[in-house]
Amino acid sequence: MVAWALFLLLACSHAWSWQNPWLYPAMALQTFLFTGLFITAHDAMHGTVSLNPVLNRWIGRLCLWAFAFNSWNRMLPDHHRHHRYVGTDEDPDFGPPRFGAWFFGFVSHYVRWYQILLCAVLFNYLQWLGVQGASMVQFYIIPSFLSLLQLFYFGTYLPHLSDPVRGLVPNNA
Repeated sequence: MVAWALFLLLACSHAWSWQNPWLYPAMALQTFLFTGLFITAHDAMHGTVSLNPVLNRWIGRLCLWAFAFNSWNRMLPDHHRHHRYVGTDEDPDFGPPRFGAWFFGFVSHYVRWYQILLCAVLFNYLQWLGVQGASMVQFYIIPSFLSLLQLFYFGTYLPHLSDPVRGLVPNNA
């Protein structure tokens, strides 16, 4: 969490040219750190980040909030329902076998209008404070979206993709 925030602040503290060869590795690093935020929140949902349950919940809440204002109270029950009903109609993460349709359904289920509004308010507030809009696109918007794609593809889509002969392979989830 600290590495994500510090790198975000550092990266957004100056303007980056799209032609700068260091921009793309820096964006890849921020994408990696965004992914780490969500993985930490996921582990907190399973109670494994800290032995202290209160600290565990707060770390999870903070990581989810930093990852585009996600709500712990909304995500936690859905995540446990996902593990209880893997690959069934009761699984909130399960979808049609086509990647695009599944991804759209997944995002529609988890992303709420208020998250988009809060991201827009934050973007405009930071611009008002003098942060370059391009830097926010380069180090917040694009990395968060790439991280979402990565988490969905490797953490949801591939593990839950049905085998044509055996159907859903429950151990993949």
